[in-house]
Amino acid sequence: MKTGKPKLRRPVGAAAAMTVVLALAFGATARAAGDTVQTWGYNADGELGNGMNVDTSMPGPVTGLTGVTAIAGGANHSLARLSDGSVKVWGSNFDGQLGNGNNTGPDTCPSACSESPISVPGLSHVIAVAAGDDHSLALLANGTVMAWGDNARGQLGNGNATGPDTCPSACSKSPIPVGGLSHVVAIAAGGFHNLALLANGTVVAWGNNSSGELGNGTNTGPDTCGPLKCSTKPIPVSGVSGVVAISAGLVDSQSVALLSNGTLMDWGLNSSGELGNGSNTGPDTCGAVACSKKPIAVGGLAGVVSIAAASGYTLARLSNGTARAWGYNANGNLGDGTTTDHYSPKPVGGLSGAAQVAVGDGHSLALLSNGTAKSWGRNDDGQLGIGNNTGPDTCGGPCSKNAVAVTGLSGITAIAAGFAHSLALVGPSQALHIALAGRGAGAVGGAEILCPRSCTHRYPQGAVVSLLAHASAGTGFAGYTGACHGTRTCRVTMSKVQDVTATFGRPKETRITSAKIKKNKKKKVGTARFRFTAPGAITGFECALLKPKHGKHKKKPKPHFSRCGAPKRYKHLKPGRYTFQVRALDILGADPVPAQTKFRI
Repeated sequence: MKTGKPKLRRPVGAAAAMTVVLALAFGATARAAGDTVQTWGYNADGELGNGMNVDTSMPGPVTGLTGVTAIAGGANHSLARLSDGSVKVWGSNFDGQLGNGNNTGPDTCPSACSESPISVPGLSHVIAVAAGDDHSLALLANGTVMAWGDNARGQLGNGNATGPDTCPSACSKSPIPVGGLSHVVAIAAGGFHNLALLANGTVVAWGNNSSGELGNGTNTGPDTCGPLKCSTKPIPVSGVSGVVAISAGLVDSQSVALLSNGTLMDWGLNSSGELGNGSNTGPDTCGAVACSKKPIAVGGLAGVVSIAAASGYTLARLSNGTARAWGYNANGNLGDGTTTDHYSPKPVGGLSGAAQVAVGDGHSLALLSNGTAKSWGRNDDGQLGIGNNTGPDTCGGPCSKNAVAVTGLSGITAIAAGFAHSLALVGPSQALHIALAGRGAGAVGGAEILCPRSCTHRYPQGAVVSLLAHASAGTGFAGYTGACHGTRTCRVTMSKVQDVTATFGRPKETRITSAKIKKNKKKKVGTARFRFTAPGAITGFECALLKPKHGKHKKKPKPHFSRCGAPKRYKHLKPGRYTFQVRALDILGADPVPAQTKFRI
């Protein structure tokens, strides 16, 4: 179903919502973490968190919510990660997706819900959140994942589709661990399936697999969840590596992975061309619909830095601040001024300076680098935030075929979209600077960022950013320095401006920063002292001193390097000409071009 959406309660199989885990923005000043969350659009289940259950077409504050660092929108519920690592939730609770131990309230609007934010009990050390149709995910600092809400299609990853609770079908009313998961650095929730990015750059998936959305080469299992094929525990996505970001689409349509080279791989449903391979007819068939059971490349697209998968369409933000979209377009969701589906990426019209993109079920959002937002697509519930639910265009129902400004908001640092509602985090931000060093090549990426060269992005203050480094073929990764160290995942908390340097290959640019030469004319000897440095993940230095040769047959001396530290001092040097050389070391080797200076005693 591509045009319908629920007003109160969705039947099984109706469209769902994806989450945007972490966002970046520019232009905000540094204050305390997370000022306010603003919401607008559909509100029959209290998903706007404003103490009511009435739709609104203008942004307004979520009640009593501060210290927010990340936001997520589900079908009819919303999540916020706070700076202390706890989680607040609001909206529908029919399937226990609020994680408060019941599916009966605390409010009724008209079914079980919460019209204002409430805490998820027993949940701490959270670094990211994600929301699917009627289930929720939280990534913990130890690299494991907790899940709660609907489990009828195995989306909680606990090895079954039968519980542990019943609300009204299989569910969990409180957070439970996703089985067998560790070393997770990012999560994405689709309608009824989920993705997790691991520290080694691979992806695992679980939940519904009827359209091949798990990417395991089939749409027949490995498990059965009622009448549908699924996996009740995480399984590897076939043939995809070097991943830095993930996104899962609505209605369990497609899954998308951003690779470190700025290209995309996707898999799952393709009936509207949402896989971007130039057709809506394959390459596989899942039941009676086009799909791909394994990851395939999105054609004609490079320079991607962030992604958002929606109900039948996909958005990609490029490094130049523009966006591309492809797939289903009946509601103007692609923002190209038409309602024609596109099977290959097309530019979103009139959009520049984009710092993040987010998607719901037929409406799209873009956060701009100046802290404002634009929206396009479906608007029958005011989800575009332009002050009405009547236009400006008509695409079967009210819509906008082009990007229009969200009214009355500035200083935005993150955006998210639910089924028919929108969220914006307004408040302070901090800059993350990433520099690349060394003689090799590679890229560093994570949520909303991909740097094949030195770059800077801003994140909500207090947000946790997980970075992965991938070296190009023929080289290696030597490690991080700055805000994090070592060769594993770099996790940075944006409590202040942060700097990270990633070193690929052997060291480069060893420099001698000072040289002090002293001569004792009376004793006819001298001393020399040198200081030196090199950028990147340096493990040490090696020094060599080339001494003068005497006699008729002078041969060019060969340097003999030995481990040293700065400052390096030489004493009792006899008169003559000398050459001092120094080279930096990392775990991959030594700088092949030592720094040198000549001096005379």
